[in-house]
Amino acid sequence: MTVATIEKRRRRTAPAPARPAASARGWVWALVQIAVLGAEIFTVLFLLAQPGFRPRHVDVAGTSHLAAADITRALALPASAVLQVGEATYYVNDLGKVLDPAAEAGGLAVISRPDFGSVRSGQRVIASELLAMLRQIRSGFSVAFKISLMSFQIDSREILTAQTDRGWTIIFGQMVTSDDRASLEAKLAALHALSARIDLASASIQYINLENPGAPAVQMRGRK
Repeated sequence: MTVATIEKRRRRTAPAPARPAASARGWVWALVQIAVLGAEIFTVLFLLAQPGFRPRHVDVAGTSHLAAADITRALALPASAVLQVGEATYYVNDLGKVLDPAAEAGGLAVISRPDFGSVRSGQRVIASELLAMLRQIRSGFSVAFKISLMSFQIDSREILTAQTDRGWTIIFGQMVTSDDRASLEAKLAALHALSARIDLASASIQYINLENPGAPAVQMRGRK
């Protein structure tokens, strides 16, 4: 057997070289699969974070130690205010709809509707735009005027009033249309102008009527 014959046999039995191209394609495919899975997880989390997927109402049955209101508070449902109708109180969400009976107002705005009648869960009791405005007014009122708002009231004619912690009332007027609600800015500006001439912290004030912001009326106690 010659040397040439041995070399030929060695060449025939040598292992075939690896195919790096096929291995690279496998890694690319794995990375694509990971990217697709990550995108799907992100999409699911994004959808679950949207307001439409957040719970706004919970029905609790069969409770023996906890009331439905206790469950509502534990879940931190987005209640924006407390509605008061007579002796009954209810949580209201940011859409102005009734959630569940409220045991206490806590730090939420109180909106009294004495003439509203019967109340049912899911019923809209106040326009969401007006509710947002009332919350904003209440939160900034003490800073702007050095007094606080204890509660709001909306009567059967949709006339909005506010009760201050000094015992007197602010009359804002009807809040039916978007123009009515937009007038709140001018009415608050009129009240701010008044605060430069009279002491809003005085208990001698009976009410301030801002229905006409160009000519607000101040009624003092003991005067007719």
